[in-house]
Amino acid sequence: MSIQLAGALKQLSGENSLKAWSVIITFFGDSVAPRGGAISTTTVQTVMATLNIGAGAVRTAFSRLAKDGWVTRQKVGRNTYYSLSDTGQASFSVAEAVIYAGPSTVGNVNTVNFFLVTGCPQKTKINDLNNNGIKVTKDSYLYTFLSPQQINNLHTAQALISTVKRADVPQWIVDKVAPPSVANHYKHLQKTADTISVNLPEDSLSALAIRTLLIHEWRRLLLRRDQSNSALLPADWPYQDCRQSVSNLYQLLSPAAESWLDTEALSPDGALVKSAIATPQRFG
Repeated sequence: MSIQLAGALKQLSGENSLKAWSVIITFFGDSVAPRGGAISTTTVQTVMATLNIGAGAVRTAFSRLAKDGWVTRQKVGRNTYYSLSDTGQASFSVAEAVIYAGPSTVGNVNTVNFFLVTGCPQKTKINDLNNNGIKVTKDSYLYTFLSPQQINNLHTAQALISTVKRADVPQWIVDKVAPPSVANHYKHLQKTADTISVNLPEDSLSALAIRTLLIHEWRRLLLRRDQSNSALLPADWPYQDCRQSVSNLYQLLSPAAESWLDTEALSPDGALVKSAIATPQRFG
């Protein structure tokens, strides 16, 4: 491993210990699913080796993923191939809309009213109401949006609904939606992506490895936070700047990364098919 590659990978992962099964799922969703969905174990081992994940860890990860229903296994001669199962593909497809999202407006401080609901909303017919709210006390939740039908159901359940202006939402509630620690992670990833962008790897396999870990860290950061309360995000929330830096680096790495997949990766039918997704479309 080159010093340049080692430095880039260390910057991206920081102190995080990479979990082989999770990185493999990222690799499948980002690089394999758009190219037919099936890939040889040896190809995955080659890519994971650049991330310091050994062949034994890859085999163990595949066993776990197959047992949990994330991947399916196919034996062709002496070679083994894996692909995302329907369950795995469906799960990544949901995450994909978040991971590769285009520009968006967050931190809408001009939102007029929020809804403070006190009572027992869990006893209403609204199955997912609490999942979209911020727990304020044991029996009260703050919502950035309620539909007329939801409001009607809450009234029927004798819940108390009050309106709250954005300026009156206390900082501790804002911090629950937008923790300073998460903001710092966005800033760190942005700085790392910008640094790597001006010092790109020289070989295509390294480009693929860095792209995989870039999306892996971006995915971990995004999916740990509920995005449904974006109206409460502060105006200087660093998501947008970080997203742009991740997108820029992704586009810079992709020509070399895709070239390696074109020439070196193997499927049950030989070479992988051309990607069904043009990389410029992602983050568009």
